[in-house]
Amino acid sequence: MAGNAPIRTVPPFGLVALGQPNADQDLDVPPVEITPDYVWARLKEAFQTLKQLPERTLPAAYGSSLPEPILGPGEAWPMKKRPIFSAARISRMEEAIQWPLLIEDMDRRKALVGLALGVRRQQLADDVGVSCRTLHQWRAASCREIEFKLIANSYG
Repeated sequence: MAGNAPIRTVPPFGLVALGQPNADQDLDVPPVEITPDYVWARLKEAFQTLKQLPERTLPAAYGSSLPEPILGPGEAWPMKKRPIFSAARISRMEEAIQWPLLIEDMDRRKALVGLALGVRRQQLADDVGVSCRTLHQWRAASCREIEFKLIANSYG
């Protein structure tokens, strides 16, 4: 064995090396109670997943019927590798991406979605016409409102 490097094995139950939880598993099972922090984590995950999914700008009928050309090693170097998301993560995205529609105020909804997408706070505050502090308060209030409506829908 070379040096004192630890042996890396694939742990069971979806855990990655060194005992860290898998990114797809921490939000898979809903908590015992829905909290504003849970709502915010799900919204952030959903909009970040949406942002990283590949885009289709034209219908398939307008695309080329020829396969993609095979590039040589020098030509393919700067290519970006797209992340591959699990079906569970995409299902969670589809569920959580509808939650901002529970907010009736359009400015608060725009602020919540913008923050979840990672838009700079100052730019978002200028677009909506409020301060950065107000954006933070709106985010917290919107997450609480979504939490109450989700709880009411699950028990109602």
